[in-house]
Amino acid sequence: MARAAGDAVSSPRSGAEPRTSKTLQSRLAAALIVGTWLGLPDVTVAQSAQAQPPTPALLQPARADPARRASSAEIGYVAPQATVRVADGPRKTFLSAGFGRKFSDTADREGRQVTLSNPYLDPTKFLFANPDAIQCRADGGLVVASRAALDAEARATAVGYWAVAPDGAVTPLHTRSTAAAGKTSLTVCNAPYGQAIRLRASRFAIDADGGLLTAEHHGVMKIGPDGQVRRLAGSPL
Repeated sequence: MARAAGDAVSSPRSGAEPRTSKTLQSRLAAALIVGTWLGLPDVTVAQSAQAQPPTPALLQPARADPARRASSAEIGYVAPQATVRVADGPRKTFLSAGFGRKFSDTADREGRQVTLSNPYLDPTKFLFANPDAIQCRADGGLVVASRAALDAEARATAVGYWAVAPDGAVTPLHTRSTAAAGKTSLTVCNAPYGQAIRLRASRFAIDADGGLLTAEHHGVMKIGPDGQVRRLAGSPL
């Protein structure tokens, strides 16, 4: 039936939205669900990310390096060794007084002649400086605990343990620079020998697998063949 002129047109219920608005919202919701299911990025999130320019690398905060920083002495450290022959066999020489040169080709007034039997050691250079202990190995060689390699001011630049082969060749086992920083200033064990800064080269024994045992700092420590220092017994101090 046609409406008469002047009849009021019925308005939608209070609070109700037009049908076109509901349809649009339904479609947007469906698109969002499908996009999430397909793994598509949220438009609002993507736009927000694009609105913020990336922080330049120079302005980004520096991340702390979890690795321990090696000292310059450790980086440039080369373990002293004597693996190249400097003579064909034993040779005669003479003792000479004075720092930096203990032997001479000519006799002094006392004429103290000695025989150098190790063909790998250069008599004009220092290798070991005041060894602390020596132990025999099963192969007929030795292990020497010592400070080594004196500098121009007569200070040792290396400390640790060296192996001396039956023919006289000297190779480093577990050594470090005397100026090494260490894992911490108090580290004795649970670290490589080069970082166990408070573990001295001192009296020791050799166990069955070639490790070195030493009693120090209220405990018994073992330097394994891999160079790792572990506490076997004693106080954690």
